[in-house]
Amino acid sequence: MIRSKLKLNLKTIGKSLALLGATMLTFACVGARADDTGALLPPIFPPKTEKPARPSRPEKPVGAAAGDRPNLTEITDIIKNFQAQKDEFIKQQKEVKKDLGPAQQDQRAKVREELNQARTDLGALRQEIRDSLEVAKRQAQEQARRLAEEAKNAVKDGRPRD
Repeated sequence: MIRSKLKLNLKTIGKSLALLGATMLTFACVGARADDTGALLPPIFPPKTEKPARPSRPEKPVGAAAGDRPNLTEITDIIKNFQAQKDEFIKQQKEVKKDLGPAQQDQRAKVREELNQARTDLGALRQEIRDSLEVAKRQAQEQARRLAEEAKNAVKDGRPRD
């Protein structure tokens, strides 16, 4: 167990050293080529340039003055007025709901009763369809039995079947 771990560690160390050596040789070759050409490598970052001047602020439109802005008290009055209207609307909705509550319950009861009646009618219709299918099945079986008997008798008598 220990030997296998030791071999594994030696293998990984050997691979790491080989990779490190290959990397060092690559950098050495690149450096030698750069020295041979005598050319300087371009800088990694471009040189800093001056920022352009900040543009001036646009002129205020004609007729605009500090008094043209809405007054803070006017805005708060508008908000309070809106809140009051909202509360009044909510009250009205509650009253309408309260007044229509019993009527809605009556309508719901009526709809429930209609649904129950339709469900009962549908059940009766289904039963009627099942019964008629049973009758049709019995008739088909009886007719098939009669045809088989006629064919049997026809063969016995030796006459062809119609």
